[in-house]
Amino acid sequence: MIGWPDPGKPGVPLTPERDGRHWLFDAESNVSFPELWVAGMGAWAVGDAWTPRIVAEMGLHYQGPVLMPAEADDLKDELTLWKEVCYGFQFDLESARAENARLRAALIDLLDDAWVRDFGEWFEDRLKQARAALDPDGQKERREKALSDLAEMDADLLDIDPEMKP
Repeated sequence: MIGWPDPGKPGVPLTPERDGRHWLFDAESNVSFPELWVAGMGAWAVGDAWTPRIVAEMGLHYQGPVLMPAEADDLKDELTLWKEVCYGFQFDLESARAENARLRAALIDLLDDAWVRDFGEWFEDRLKQARAALDPDGQKERREKALSDLAEMDADLLDIDPEMKP
């Protein structure tokens, strides 16, 4: 985090009600440094004590609280826990995908050729309807007919069989 937690209160740290060290960043010198916030004074304990206004006017940016070793360990433990949770989700997702593929294969095995043949006519009819919906004016069919006619005329001119494939 770079910037003050409450934009309406520049110079005030994340937990102004508690004493503690916080990281400040000086963009001009590109340096981060820890400073102590004194809640009772409502100021930074630097030399003569900097007020939040002075810190904001200096152009310093807030980076966050300085963590004590126990706090850092707690965050490390929490991060480890989240990694385990994410790994579990990934494993569950992979398991679900494998089960889905297995069920799909089983379903395909159940649909034998006889069933497909019985409904082959129905599928063919639906395919024709879909093609007609995509080409309602029959332009594709007319183009194919025109190309076929041209092929026949070329065959007549060259005296070859138009059905013969090259």
